[in-house]
Amino acid sequence: EKECLCILGEEGYLALKGVIEAILSHLNITDSLESTHFDFGLFSSGKSAELRLGDSVLGFIGELSREVISDYDFRSKPCVAELDFNILIDKTNLECSYREIPSFPIVTRDLAIVTDEDVTWADIKRCIESLKIDYVNDIEFFDVYRGKQIEKGRKSIAFRIIFRADDKTLKNEEVDILQEKILANLNNSLGVNLRA
Repeated sequence: EKECLCILGEEGYLALKGVIEAILSHLNITDSLESTHFDFGLFSSGKSAELRLGDSVLGFIGELSREVISDYDFRSKPCVAELDFNILIDKTNLECSYREIPSFPIVTRDLAIVTDEDVTWADIKRCIESLKIDYVNDIEFFDVYRGKQIEKGRKSIAFRIIFRADDKTLKNEEVDILQEKILANLNNSLGVNLRA
């Protein structure tokens, strides 16, 4: 019997998918998370999907149907996900790199962007990395938000970019230019906008 990571949440289908994206990000999994609709008896119609990482089936996610939850004492329609633990282990990138303690300070920028629901954190990170900006030291995911201020079918993703140069202290003006380049690339490639 395969080992699985199972998640139960009462915040909704899209929120649980955001939790899965955060798990993949923290495990440094770079494969894009793909979801394909499928109907399964436990789930509400149209609220379930098979999850894939590249060619591998990672698991499934779904909102439990009224028939299933009627036998239990849930306050809302819970969602569940099951992820294949062995695939998570296989796809996790454990490479560590060690560097000298930097002589020059970092500059951080926290950004919140609005994107279509099907754009994943892995897509965003890959898009930023594709620019190959020498001064981008790290990119860290820290939040996904869906709510009243965000239109239906879209979500807000918040992340931090850490900039640092090995040979000088970066000026805010230099980082502003790099940030604009990153945002322009995200907009052109993925239709992403900076959240107001």
